[in-house]
Amino acid sequence: MFRRKESKVSSGRQNSDRGILVFENTSEVIRAENVLKKKGWMIRVMGPPPEIRSGCDLVIEFPLIEELNILRTLQKAGVQPSETVPVSSPLLKPVDLFQNRDFGKHLMIRAANMKLTVDKETMKIVNISGGGCP
Repeated sequence: MFRRKESKVSSGRQNSDRGILVFENTSEVIRAENVLKKKGWMIRVMGPPPEIRSGCDLVIEFPLIEELNILRTLQKAGVQPSETVPVSSPLLKPVDLFQNRDFGKHLMIRAANMKLTVDKETMKIVNISGGGCP
C-alpha cells in the first residue's frame, strides 16, 4: 500500500556498483562533497583503502553508474579528482572514518589515518599519530 520513495542509490549497496574519487588534499574533498551533496548525489566521505592511499586521508564513495555525470558536475565546479577507481574487490572497499578502541585507562579515536589517544579520567590527549594529508 505504502511505498518508500527510492533514492539515487539503493540501500543494499554492493561493492561493484560503487566508485571512489581520490583527491590531492582534504580541502578538495570538502569542496567536492559540498558540490555533490548540493546537487543531490548520494555520496559518502570515507577513509581510503590502503591500496590507493596517495597522501590524502579521505576519498568520496559514489554510485559508479553516475560516474560521468558526477565528473561533469565536479568539472563545472572546478574540482577535479586525481583518480577515479571502481570498487571491484573487497580490498578496495573504503573504510569508515571513525573507530573507537578502549584500552582501559585510555581511549583511542581513529579518524581515517589519524589517531588520538585520550586519558579517560583527565580527558587530556596523551598521544597523536598519523595524518599525512598535505
